[in-house]
Amino acid sequence: MKLVIESRPFRMGRRWLELPAGEVELHERDHYSLLVSISKLPMLNHEATTRNRWAQKADVDYWRAVVTLMVPREFRPQKPLLLARAVFTRHSSVQPDKAQLGVSFKAIEDALTRSRMSQGKKPRWITRADVLFDDAPKYLDPDFRWARAPRSAGFVTIEIEEVRA
Repeated sequence: MKLVIESRPFRMGRRWLELPAGEVELHERDHYSLLVSISKLPMLNHEATTRNRWAQKADVDYWRAVVTLMVPREFRPQKPLLLARAVFTRHSSVQPDKAQLGVSFKAIEDALTRSRMSQGKKPRWITRADVLFDDAPKYLDPDFRWARAPRSAGFVTIEIEEVRA
């Protein structure tokens, strides 16, 4: 099952922001497998941490909202995955170092985890995608990669695959 998402504005609190275009693909043969492509790049660590904390929080909230909107309910598993393998790929013209690469995907990784509502807690206005149970190494095996893309045409892809114990 495949879904193409057009770029469109969405409201986050009092602000209107742009949802980047992307694709979501679900493969459910004998296990859950999800491929998400987002036509925007998250900030690298040196860009993200040199700003004040409110700008950093706004960036994290933006990526949580984008990932949550990119993975509609019908593409989510019945329950968040207890064991999963994920490949996060940054397609850009400049190759970041390994540490920068992992940190740049932190907000996206957090957005894929279970929301407060699935934990039985009071919901907030930004939920999460409920794909992964948690992003701790016990539950998730992440792999951060880089691939060359033309200048100003960067995007990210996220591949999530259920691991059967």
